Amino acid sequence: MRSCPDTGEALLGSDAIEWHKEWRPSAFVHALAFSLLPKLYQNLKQDCFLLVQVIILLDFTHSWHDAWVAKDEQKWYVALLVISVGCYIAAYTRFGILFIWFNPSGEDYGLNVFFLVMTMVLGFVNGIFHPVFIE
Repeated sequence: MRSCPDTGEALLGSDAIEWHKEWRPSAFVHALAFSLLPKLYQNLKQDCFLLVQVIILLDFTHSWHDAWVAKDEQKWYVALLVISVGCYIAAYTRFGILFIWFNPSGEDYGLNVFFLVMTMVLGFVNGIFHPVFIE
């Protein structure tokens, strides 16, 4: 049971609700200092971590590709093709699993399906019309 901080009497029902409705600067400062700022800081750290991971992954794939193409043998081109096709198959398999998970039968999740299908279509279009294949 809550009590009024000024008088010490018990707050019951609507009195307790009214007491919580009033604006208190200390509650605002507490909410800002102990919940909002740490959350913003954590989100910034997460974003920086993901950005660094993407940069590392892209650097690895480009150096791997350059190392294999520099050998200028047919087997390395075939290996790159096999790995690329394998990654496409894995990605579309994952899309199928995500489609099953995020579109349960009998439910209407149109936005989920829209984003899954558009991501799949844009990935396919990017793979087909990539500048490497156009040259």
